Amino acid sequence: MIASLLALAKEEGLSRVDHVVLNNPATQLAGGEKVFVVQSALNDRAQQHAYMPTVDAVQAPENQSFERLQTINQTQARAREQQQALEQSQEAVTQAGPSMTR
Repeated sequence: MIASLLALAKEEGLSRVDHVVLNNPATQLAGGEKVFVVQSALNDRAQQHAYMPTVDAVQAPENQSFERLQTINQTQARAREQQQALEQSQEAVTQAGPSMTR
C-alpha cells in the first residue's frame, strides 16, 4: 500500500506526505473506501491531497507501483530538462539582443 501511495503522491505533485487518512462514511460511500495522502495540516484550506480506492492501493503489487514511480520520475526529469533548454535558448536570444542584417 505504501508504494501505491508514494506513486500517487508523486504523480499528483505532492512534495511530501504528512498524513494518510481513510474517508469517513457518507451516503454513497462506505467508510474506508478511499485512502487520501495529504500534504499540510488536515484542517489547512490550502492543503494538497490525492486519493485512490483503498482496495487498489492495497492490491497493487509493490514492484508495479515502483515501476510506475520510476516512469513518473523519468517523465518529470524530461519535462525539467526541456524547460531548462527552453529557458537557456530564450536567455541566449535575449543576451544576443537585436541584430541588423542586410
